Amino acid sequence: MVVPNIESVANTLRRRPRDFFIQDSLLYQKNSTIGFGIHHGGLISAKTLSDGSWRLLSVQDAIRLSSAFEEWQRNYWVATRVNKIFARQLRQPGFWRRLWHYVEHCLPERAGESALAIYARAFAGDEFPGPGPTGEPPSRHLPRPWRPTSGGNAAELHRVLQLAE
Repeated sequence: MVVPNIESVANTLRRRPRDFFIQDSLLYQKNSTIGFGIHHGGLISAKTLSDGSWRLLSVQDAIRLSSAFEEWQRNYWVATRVNKIFARQLRQPGFWRRLWHYVEHCLPERAGESALAIYARAFAGDEFPGPGPTGEPPSRHLPRPWRPTSGGNAAELHRVLQLAE
């Protein structure tokens, strides 16, 4: 396996950051078949795509490439990823999502209900708004308070009425 000159790779990484990308956790240069794996502790390995062989770089080469990689990642790659994510959130929704919003806007007042609620209401035959299976609105009158029947002495009746209020 022939590894390119690491000094030239590090210089290219600093001068032309757009020529590099990360794929499968390896750093690749465009139009190159060699990927660099940066590991914890400063170790860097090189992998060729043609035969899949790995080679560990020397300590001096690893130091040069890892410092260039950290600079590239901090100044270029992170900013590029953030910009892509931000642009994805700002782009116009696709055709099907726009169509769905249009159809949802044209639906009657139940447009915000879930599909399950709409199916359940259709299955039950409930076409009127309101709680309950019949769709009748709740009564506006509160139930009458309990009044004790006549019987017993007046003091007991007075005490029960006081507790009921």
